[in-house]
Amino acid sequence: MPDRDRIRFLDRQRATARRYRLNHGSADDGPRRLAATMIELRASHLILRETLRTD
Repeated sequence: MPDRDRIRFLDRQRATARRYRLNHGSADDGPRRLAATMIELRASHLILRETLRTD
């Protein structure tokens, strides 16, 4: 059974990373944008895993 609170938390984390990535478009901020992209992808992966979980 999916944990709705965990999914909500991960979705907020993903949205925060996405906003950061989209709002910081300068080339000087490359490593931070990459980190935000990685956080966004990891959160998406965990949301999918949590959604498909069957306990």
